[in-house]
Amino acid sequence: MAVLFVLALVLITWQAWRTEPLPAVPFISVIDPGGLVFPVAVPTWRDLPAIPSGREARRAFLEEHSVGAPALQDPSLCQLFLRISSDHWQQRAVSARRLAELTLGSPGRPGPEGSRVWSFRPDGLLDDDDQDGDFLDPGELTSEGPGAETEAFCAAPPPQGTAS
Repeated sequence: MAVLFVLALVLITWQAWRTEPLPAVPFISVIDPGGLVFPVAVPTWRDLPAIPSGREARRAFLEEHSVGAPALQDPSLCQLFLRISSDHWQQRAVSARRLAELTLGSPGRPGPEGSRVWSFRPDGLLDDDDQDGDFLDPGELTSEGPGAETEAFCAAPPPQGTAS
């Protein structure tokens, strides 16, 4: 038994000296220095958080559970909340005109307290169709179909259609 062990050890050592080390694969970081990394994994066995139904309470809840833009001071911008996991949202500021472009003027689905909800398909994260550096492209927020929940809070309702 000891002879087999020594023989195996010799073969492993001999093979290790013959095998070339794997070359390091070059990579490029897609995250800017200081950029925010989204939660990679969130346990799916947890219950979904209870989101308040009142407009201001809902907005405050989403702001508290969001990553991205800090609290916005400009009331002319809409706050867009894109759900990225069961209990995380990405918050971003968009103008009412940009929101109309992203939704192609779609009014969205009825949400709580008269709010409007859209869907964002995950494959939209993989490309930048309009080459503006933002993964959200015109028409990617839809009122029907599968996708991540997206809510917008605007001081005034977004204009219908896109401005040219």
